[in-house]
Amino acid sequence: MTIDDSLVLEEQRLKIQIETIEACQTAVFEVIRQCEDSACKWMQEEIVLAIHAIGLDLQTELLHVRFAQARQH
Repeated sequence: MTIDDSLVLEEQRLKIQIETIEACQTAVFEVIRQCEDSACKWMQEEIVLAIHAIGLDLQTELLHVRFAQARQH
């Protein structure tokens, strides 16, 4: 496997993980909409922020992969 091939696979893996994070975030927002217990609002926000942070980390990794791909050509 060449470096180009491994970068393409890494990009695909990251895209799938980002899609998964977005789906998780959507699901959490749906649960929040259905939840009537206002006592856990702080926890709900912490959960969404944690998911968001994971997504940002993945987006940053994806940028690094794309920079590496651009430099290969």
